[in-house]
Amino acid sequence: MKLFRHLFWVLPLIVLLIALGCGKKESVMPETGAITPPPAANNVPQNSSPTVPGDSAKLSLYVMSECPYGTPAEKVVQTARKVLKNRLAVRLVFIVSQETSGDFSSLHGPTEVEKDKIQACVGKIAPDKQLDFVVRMNELSGDWKKAAAEFGLDTAAIDQCVAGEAKQLLTSCFQETETLKVASSPTVIINGGAYNGGINSRDIFDAVCATFTAGDKPPECASPPETLSRTDGQAAGSCGGNQNEPPLPPEAVDNTPFEHLIVWDPNALSTERMDEVLGQTTKIFPGAKVNKIDAGSREGKKLVEKYQITQLPAYIFPASLAKLKNFKMMERYLKKIDDVYLLDPAIGANIFVSRERQPKTVDIFYSPFSPKAMRVLLDVHDLLTRPEIQALGVTINLRPFAGIEAGQLTARTGPPELEEMERELAIMKLAPAKIWDYLKARYDNPVSSWWEDYVTRVGLSPAEVKKLAQSETIKQLLMDNSRLAEDVSAAEEIVLLFENRELARIEGKEQFRAMLIKIANR
Repeated sequence: MKLFRHLFWVLPLIVLLIALGCGKKESVMPETGAITPPPAANNVPQNSSPTVPGDSAKLSLYVMSECPYGTPAEKVVQTARKVLKNRLAVRLVFIVSQETSGDFSSLHGPTEVEKDKIQACVGKIAPDKQLDFVVRMNELSGDWKKAAAEFGLDTAAIDQCVAGEAKQLLTSCFQETETLKVASSPTVIINGGAYNGGINSRDIFDAVCATFTAGDKPPECASPPETLSRTDGQAAGSCGGNQNEPPLPPEAVDNTPFEHLIVWDPNALSTERMDEVLGQTTKIFPGAKVNKIDAGSREGKKLVEKYQITQLPAYIFPASLAKLKNFKMMERYLKKIDDVYLLDPAIGANIFVSRERQPKTVDIFYSPFSPKAMRVLLDVHDLLTRPEIQALGVTINLRPFAGIEAGQLTARTGPPELEEMERELAIMKLAPAKIWDYLKARYDNPVSSWWEDYVTRVGLSPAEVKKLAQSETIKQLLMDNSRLAEDVSAAEEIVLLFENRELARIEGKEQFRAMLIKIANR
């Protein structure tokens, strides 16, 4: 199926990079294609206990201190705690292995064990400051002494603890994770029950609020502040296991020096895509000297014309690349043009310079059965209700889309998902403002077949929605959305096309807010 054969955000070169994710474990739901939360602990009840009236809810966060999924989890838990204040008590538990000698090991090596010790000691010395300290230490790239100074902590006392008591602290962590069978970072337990929701501040906040009994809920639960987000966590996944990532095989890496040109747009809304591609390219070609060239500069314009570049960034490799030992592994992703090789733009580009700019517009392509897409959409809606955002005058177009195979629409989960796309398009036609209420109602169970209940809940007639959804008008609209998505390689669960030219994804409200402001003021 073409829709999922080539995902915009998945670089095929990843097959060469055996362990970029630090031993991450990701699971994909066959039903929706959405990446699920990390596996729950095996020996923990599924349901959280109610919070005792007047007491604090208890959240335990099990992490590895260098896990690329664990550290963002610490940040979103901190965000939720800042809102709930003393009604949420947080404790960190570190996932380590203990040898028979008593020494510790961890997935990301000895430096992670040392970080675990420092952070565990701060938890012992100043438990109320531990989470804030850990988040700040992460922001400072591990400079724990600077973080300690900012929080008024005694670095000598921490050093003394690391040299002595830290062993017992990590032993306790090891025994707890062994008893509960917790092996994945992050794992969240709330009031003794496994948390299986999204690793983002709003979902965690909602889960904690659900533990408070009627009449005892903090007032913030009724009016969640804008600081909470469903998209402020890292891409879903987890670190697990007890082995360090293996090195790349020798045949995949060539250290030969060469100049690697990148023609790019410095005014792009996001360079994240380019950074991801470069991060992988420089692992395969450590000797590459990267030279970024502004597409609007004199040199850039010459390159654009010479190599007929229609998408940016354009990744240009010299013809001598063919002589390198790993060229055969790369060849299928390269195209020879004149005296250079260009990386396939479907892999590395996200700006379509040949498309006509449509100022102040954002097209949101999404799969309605994707929990990730639903989280992003609700964050988008939260922002769109803000007066200062409405004043920007940006037009948002919601575009559920499908794949196209032999001229026919296809969806990963089959006809039910196509029917949901048609229903949502019908709601947009009948009552445009109510689509957001419908999406919010659907959030907890986007794949439910009881769609009539959700339609009725937002004040619409199921019969009327069904009739319009089955019309040729709606079927053609879905086909148009899907063809447009195909034209711009928008094939992820949710991806945004800004001003008909630039594809981007969003990871939080503030990033989206900045993008809206930028296109509104161009």
